[in-house]
This record gives sequence, structure tokens and C-alpha cells, in this order.
Amino acid sequence: ASLLAPDFNAIPLNDIDHIDIYQGSKGTLWGNQAVGGVVNITTRHPEKFFFSSIVSAGSYRHYYFNIVTAQTFKHGVYAKLFAVMGRSNQFRQHNQVSGNNAALQVGVDTPSGTTWLNLQSYENTTNLPGGLTLQQMLDNPAQAITLANFGNY
Repeated sequence: ASLLAPDFNAIPLNDIDHIDIYQGSKGTLWGNQAVGGVVNITTRHPEKFFFSSIVSAGSYRHYYFNIVTAQTFKHGVYAKLFAVMGRSNQFRQHNQVSGNNAALQVGVDTPSGTTWLNLQSYENTTNLPGGLTLQQMLDNPAQAITLANFGNY
């Protein structure tokens, strides 16, 4: 657990089964820190083999790629793997954003429920170009003041 805001980009869109939104006091069913509400994202449960991927590209050398695959085996055992990678250079110099997320889930379905184990790796890096004065912005709005500051989690 951390104090970071949730990163909904860490969940591949092609792995979402459904989304439930509980507003206001209904959120307290999830604990005393959810008084504003809860967004419950339920991912797909593998019932048979599936594979899905998304690839996109855009301006400022933006790319995004994700893959989700799952397989079921005998006796209710299943495995699911997903990976998400993305990067964008953004408009300003030294303002790149990159993220990598990979997860493996292994589980078993039994008459009394499902038990699973998740292994996940997540990294997100954002370069911070620094603020500009009005004159600097008028001269070159894409420039960076600092080439050393970044955030990584």
C-alpha cells in the first residue's frame, strides 16, 4: 500500500470485465478511508484461453502497448499474464513520461471459491522540465530549465 493516487492506466482496458461506482457513504463498506466513494474495477476471469493486445502511437513519439493472455488448465487451475508499456516525449524538452507494468496471476477455482496469487512489477518515471518565466515561455515554450529533476515510483 502507498499514498500514491490510483493509476487507472495500470489496468489494461482489454482486461476489464465491468466497473462499479459506489458514491458517497456506500464507499464506507470498503473502509473508513472511502467516504467519498469507491470505483471497483473487476478484471476478466479466465474461463478458457484468451489473448488480446492493443498498440497505439501518437504525436511527440508517444506509444502504448498492452497484452493480456490467459489459459485455463485441469482441476480449475488458471494463469493470466498482462504487460503494459508506454512512453511519450510530451511537448517540452526533458518532459518524457514512461511506464511499465507487468503482472502474473495464478489461481485455482474450487467449489468454495477462488484462490489466487499475484506477482506484479510497476514502474513509472516522469521527467520534470521546471517552470518558465513569461519571457522564457514567449521565447521557447518547449524549453526545459532543469535537466536533472524527475519522479520515479
